[in-house]
Amino acid sequence: MNITIDARHFQATDSLKSYIEKEVSRLLKYFDRIIDTQVIIEVRGSEKLATITVNVPNQRLVASEAAPKYEIAIESAVDKLVSQLLKYKQKMKSR
Repeated sequence: MNITIDARHFQATDSLKSYIEKEVSRLLKYFDRIIDTQVIIEVRGSEKLATITVNVPNQRLVASEAAPKYEIAIESAVDKLVSQLLKYKQKMKSR
């Protein structure tokens, strides 16, 4: 799976990038046919915003989350994507 990380209006640290890669890699446990993933992190006021886009066959799944820390926002967005992937996987099985 190809992971693209885009930090807007700041330079992301290596530790933050490795944390993002570790969290996004959790998605492969739930669905192994993920084509690629794009992670956009940015600052809006005092909130840290994380938007994760996952491309799977015939579908694009998106989750956004805002939190006081990037790690919390990323973890919450990944949790939202887990439920979306499970729903997508169930839909694919029923076809």
